Amino acid sequence: MGQSLIEIAQTLKNTTKKVQLIYAFNGTGKTRLSREFRLLIAPKSIETEEETSIKILYYNAFTEDLFFWDNDLDSDVNRKLTIRPNGFTNLALTFLRDQGIDGNIVAHFQRYTNPFLTPRFSPDFSEVTFSIDRGDDQRISNVKISKGEESNFIWCVFYSLLEQVIEVLNIAEPDERSTGDFNKLEYVFIDDPVSSLDDTHLIELAVNIAELIKSSTSELKFIITTHNPLFYNVLFNEFNNADSRYGYKPRHGIKSRFEKLNDGTFSLVEQHKDSPFSYHLFLLSELEKAIVSGSIQKYHFNFLRNLFEKTSTFLGYNKWEELLPQESREAYYRRIINLSSHSKHNGEEISIIEENDKRVLSYLVGEIKRVYDETFEPSAMDSSAKEFLTKAINDYNAMFRTSYSADSKEFQNYYRDLAKRVKSKEVDLLIVVGMFLTGFDAPTLNTLFVDKNLRYHGLMQAFSRTNRIYNATKTFGNIVTFRDLEQATIEAITLFGDKNTKNVVLEKSYDEYLEGFTDVATGEARRGYIDVVKELNEKFPDPDAIATEKEKKEFSKLFGEYLRVENILQNYDEFTNLKALQAIDIHDADAIEEFKETHFLSDDDIASMQKISLLTDRTIQDYRSTYNDIRDWLRREKSGKEAESSKIDWDDVVFEVDLLKSQEINLDYILELIFEHNKKTKDKVALVEEVRRVIRASIGNRAKESLVVDFINETDLDAIQNKADIIDLFFTYAQGKQKAEASELIEEENLNETEAKRYITASLKREYASENGTELNALLPKMSPLNPQYLTKKQSVFRKLTLFIEKFKGVGGQL
Repeated sequence: MGQSLIEIAQTLKNTTKKVQLIYAFNGTGKTRLSREFRLLIAPKSIETEEETSIKILYYNAFTEDLFFWDNDLDSDVNRKLTIRPNGFTNLALTFLRDQGIDGNIVAHFQRYTNPFLTPRFSPDFSEVTFSIDRGDDQRISNVKISKGEESNFIWCVFYSLLEQVIEVLNIAEPDERSTGDFNKLEYVFIDDPVSSLDDTHLIELAVNIAELIKSSTSELKFIITTHNPLFYNVLFNEFNNADSRYGYKPRHGIKSRFEKLNDGTFSLVEQHKDSPFSYHLFLLSELEKAIVSGSIQKYHFNFLRNLFEKTSTFLGYNKWEELLPQESREAYYRRIINLSSHSKHNGEEISIIEENDKRVLSYLVGEIKRVYDETFEPSAMDSSAKEFLTKAINDYNAMFRTSYSADSKEFQNYYRDLAKRVKSKEVDLLIVVGMFLTGFDAPTLNTLFVDKNLRYHGLMQAFSRTNRIYNATKTFGNIVTFRDLEQATIEAITLFGDKNTKNVVLEKSYDEYLEGFTDVATGEARRGYIDVVKELNEKFPDPDAIATEKEKKEFSKLFGEYLRVENILQNYDEFTNLKALQAIDIHDADAIEEFKETHFLSDDDIASMQKISLLTDRTIQDYRSTYNDIRDWLRREKSGKEAESSKIDWDDVVFEVDLLKSQEINLDYILELIFEHNKKTKDKVALVEEVRRVIRASIGNRAKESLVVDFINETDLDAIQNKADIIDLFFTYAQGKQKAEASELIEEENLNETEAKRYITASLKREYASENGTELNALLPKMSPLNPQYLTKKQSVFRKLTLFIEKFKGVGGQL
């Protein structure tokens, strides 16, 4: 349970340490804490609102409000900074005037800003004007200084006062002091002195403050709060160093972190480490906590910008925006700049931001974690870790005959070589800590074993390593977790979608997909696999009988629904078992018992499975073939005049091409099927019919139907001894046909032979024909582009070339 600000202030008061250094983020409430502490130490009189005595000197954002510009608005000539009178300013400025130390203020101010910029106090110290004195009697008077320079000046007034106060109080006997105005002074509270200084001057300021505080030998106590990590770290180190001149020791100080909790209360956490805390890691932690709780505010973009700045410096980037995702770098940069811009009192500001901005912040937090994790530097490892890495690389070198090492440059070469071997399936198992979890793309990657607490962007990135479809071998990836990541997964999915996304992305139970369910997100009833299969069997028992456009559309929607639900069911072992059961003779008791033992099933399980009707492999192939035929027909026919006369709206039909590709039948399988079928039947007519059905069910091989059929009819299949021979024979045959048909096409269309062969070779290599560039124009017969027949000829030739490329891509050979 946290504390109130008053309770935190009381904790500060009760501390016996000479120095309390406190780190707190903007928006935490440290400025309000300084005010609560002041009221606790020196309560104001209810009637006069003045301090009853000088028990505390404090500097915070509101100190600057005591100085304001009184401009000559009519002629804009007499510009002056006016000091608002109150108990503090009256006492402080009178003291400074009487001590005659306005020169100290000027010296400090010029050191932190501009050596020629000179402030001048009025005789009563109630006003200040500024001029630029360049020497040789050259002066620019009545200068209006910037807001940053104004903040510097006000701090220099306070710092000069503090110097004199410490010097006065260091005199042990009160009677011997030059003034008794500060005899009751107990505390100095400094909240973020100057935020406009560059790093060099900020470090100088921190060193000067630390030395000044150490020089105080009285009972005066100091509290410093800051949101600036660099300022905090320098002070941390300085206060950890003893100073024998003044008898200061590190135990005289305490370092803490001031936090605002989710319930609106506060906590003060002591920093026990001997070195400055890793503020960038804590910053990241604060951002992640805000993401988890859904309490992202505008000031969190200040945290994000700070995180990018510090991480970019650590990683050696020239500009922090170079860490932003490249695809929308400028847009992200502008958004961060706009949302991290803040007023003087931004620490008090709480501003609700748009949901899209929250998603952007969450995404960018994940991106910077990815960059940090992937930027691995071996030189930063300790000796034990580097020794282990060296052994691992030596084993790798022995296995693959390479010569990499754990040195920085060679490690990157090792990393690239390893990535290449993983993608080419030379490495089967990879154990990683942070690398390869983001940005690494290997479609063959099948399973991710997770023994690490992943969250948000990191979880989504890591899980996505396995989500690439890789033909029929891999239709989905597997995630095996050794930790409970269910809630983290739900939170990540919810964060990067809307509040209902988890109901869409997280899979239902096997029974729900089998029998149907109600969609929580939309309220719609979703049919299960059983109902879809039943309707397919009832409405389309013979797909060849589908004739009308209405029937084509109805079948396309229904079979697309089948492909989607069947693809999801493949994730479940129960469905795998169900499909495997189809190959078992249910009347063979021994086979059933063996099946039950292998798949850990009971008699009741077998009985339930036998009630479920599956489509046969042959029926699925027929449906796939018809589905592909309709897709080709729609693309071909709807580009012509028929599109104008059709009354059927196809906009709600989505052809599941990716799902078809995920179960793609490769050419080698078709050729092996030819070999096996011929061994059994020796009937080429039946063989051709079977092969046509299989090829038409394949998206990638449909164009090769005539090529494969011609091979069957023109080849003595009985003379082929094994599967390897039929594959070799087919490719030899196909390469010969490719060469002959290319020559025939060139002659028939009167094409430029050299240019045509160059175009066809390039197209076969990239596996598609293209109209881009000048290559297509170069192969056409000589004809003026102004000739009305030119465009018609070009389109006709391109169509024929496209069909040729689709037919012969992948067969190899030369033209």
